[in-house]
Amino acid sequence: MEQPLFLEEGKMTAEVYLLSATKATQNKYTYAVKEEIAGKILPGVICYVPFGGGNRKTQAVVWNVNPEDNGKNLKYKIKEISEVCDNFRPLSNEEMLLAERMSEFYFSPLGNCARCLIPPEGNKGREVRFAKLTMPVSEVDSLCREDRFRNISQVKVLQYLKDCGGSAQIGEIMKDLSCSESPVKTLAKNKFIEIYTEKITQEDEWVKAVEYPAMKLTEEQNNAFDKIKAMLSENKLSECLVHGVTGSGKTELYLRLIEHVISEGSQAIMLVPEISLTPQMEARFTGRFGNRVTVLHSRLSNSARNRRWEKIASGEVSVALGARSAVFAPFKNLKLIILDEEQELTYKSEEQEPHYHAAEIAKLRLENDGGVILYGSATPRLETFYRAKRRDIGYVRLAERVNAKPLPRVEIVNMRDELDVGVKGMFSRKLISEIENNLNAGKKSLIFVHRRGFSGNVICTDCGKSFKCRHCNIPMTYHSKTGRLICHYCGNTATVPEVCPSCGGKKFDKRSFGTEKAESELQKLFPSAKIVRMDADTTSGREGHLKVIENFTRDGDILLGTQMIAKGHDFPDVTLVGVVSCDSLINFNDYRASERTFQLLTQVAGRAGRGSEPGRVIFQALDVDNYSLNAACSQDYFKFFETEIKLRESLYFPPFCVMTVIGFIGRDDRGTFEYGRECRKALSETAAKMKGAEVLNILRANVQKLAGKYRWRIIMKTATREDALELLKNTKFPKQPGGVASVITDIAPGNMF
Repeated sequence: MEQPLFLEEGKMTAEVYLLSATKATQNKYTYAVKEEIAGKILPGVICYVPFGGGNRKTQAVVWNVNPEDNGKNLKYKIKEISEVCDNFRPLSNEEMLLAERMSEFYFSPLGNCARCLIPPEGNKGREVRFAKLTMPVSEVDSLCREDRFRNISQVKVLQYLKDCGGSAQIGEIMKDLSCSESPVKTLAKNKFIEIYTEKITQEDEWVKAVEYPAMKLTEEQNNAFDKIKAMLSENKLSECLVHGVTGSGKTELYLRLIEHVISEGSQAIMLVPEISLTPQMEARFTGRFGNRVTVLHSRLSNSARNRRWEKIASGEVSVALGARSAVFAPFKNLKLIILDEEQELTYKSEEQEPHYHAAEIAKLRLENDGGVILYGSATPRLETFYRAKRRDIGYVRLAERVNAKPLPRVEIVNMRDELDVGVKGMFSRKLISEIENNLNAGKKSLIFVHRRGFSGNVICTDCGKSFKCRHCNIPMTYHSKTGRLICHYCGNTATVPEVCPSCGGKKFDKRSFGTEKAESELQKLFPSAKIVRMDADTTSGREGHLKVIENFTRDGDILLGTQMIAKGHDFPDVTLVGVVSCDSLINFNDYRASERTFQLLTQVAGRAGRGSEPGRVIFQALDVDNYSLNAACSQDYFKFFETEIKLRESLYFPPFCVMTVIGFIGRDDRGTFEYGRECRKALSETAAKMKGAEVLNILRANVQKLAGKYRWRIIMKTATREDALELLKNTKFPKQPGGVASVITDIAPGNMF
């Protein structure tokens, strides 16, 4: 039942935004304020409100307070705010302003933007449920091999508890394994685990620092340090690309700059692209800064993350180290934000709105009070280097490895030759021989597998080429049901030709490789070798990445993994790097496939020869003439850039345009498509009045169905970001039907929905 209007004079109302809003619920809502909580209701306060016909308890942020509004200007009845969330500090005025700017910048609901600035709700002395093994941890592996479980989630829970020493919070199990409570309950019912409740309090989570002394800077590092320090002294927003080859000492440069910022009484944020990079970086940062640094990432418990957030807000620490979301760390005098490996797609939020990029948030945070943003990379994004070349941002070059260590020697193995002599496995004769040599010499090897494979492509085994869209120059995806090739950008479709248009060959390959298959094959080839696999399956759970790295560093012979092993790690004993299928990168259906190929291959090659021994690298490929592959061999970024930038300009791709994706998600497949088609028509009518604006056909998303919901998308191209926002704001979209669950907007997309 609706709450009645307040009729007494002097009563308050407050305007709130929902923290999880859709396009349909992104409005500001007015609620009455009960007298008993009136003193707590202030702008920025997080609260619960009853929302919708069922009065669903919903989290919201108070935006405005009207002390004596009395609801007299409203034409409808209003409900009361339920309660204040005492476990959150209110958003500051600066944070509220940032949320407003994000909402406009990303064309996203304001409440969703405010949610980015709020840490998870921590447990403050409350009772928490735990799960505990009823057997010794040493018996878990043998139990899981007995085939007693029909649900893989139950096995993962047991393995998780084993990794945690036998017990863990149920909430953390569900979070880290992305599962419901069902497998936990089933295991408890069958007496494999027991559930108990325990009261927890705020524990001290300071890290005991191990000294990490400063290294002597090279001449290049010194020059870079002086240039960036001068930028910091200007007290205005400055951006600078630190373009350094792998092993050139970028991390030491970062540490020195952060030391300088701290000495001036300011704060700094250091961002890394992957959680897997955090343990090694954390050791270096705590060794240099001790308790002045704190680490933020999604693998922390909600309580730990909340407490660290509070330490930052209270000024107890000066440096935050973490993945993408650490860019929101609530420092009050922030002067330096560093994005290490700035080319990585993980700096873009893909899961939910707003679809922000950490670099863009850094600019929004520093544009008023001034500060420096550093983009560090051996293989910077094309857009970043293009801006540096145009002198829109600063540029420093670190062209030499520290101690003048040579870059590793790189060799390409033509897998077409291997097929001709009957090699059917994943590994070439050359790579097998080099791994064997390394094992005999007591050296470590690193094998990179691009997990996604290329089963969606059709590749000619005579020339190594894939079939590309004539409009977009992007590999077309093969759909077995229709037997056709489809471009997932413009919708162009074609039948699979009987002969290769490049060479006339008639033999095609659709094989797909993954890490599990690679591990099995390696174990058969080298039965006595200790193989350590690092992928999403082996790194789940608390400190999963750190345990894998420690395992390999301690006594591993071969580290096999996906992209998480390709960058940032420093393994001095690794002298050999092998890449199983470069074609899986080259032929991915993305306009950035060549760029990603060059970046990943250069990064993974850089893991070799970082110690006293020289490094060797082997790239296995069918398309051995690809320009990105050959540029990666010589680690020649400039050669790659000159070729790729011309292609981008001719095809009207970024940085010469801004791409926007509008996604449609719903349980009614046909209804979702029809609504998307109506939206495209409306967008096209608006785009026709704008120069450089183009709206492509509606197509199924890359992930066509997820969690029982169908997904469609429209891609738009505009000359600038401002044009994209103008197009969206000036389009009159049709009313959203019931079968469409949500509509999302992603300007300058990362993974193209």
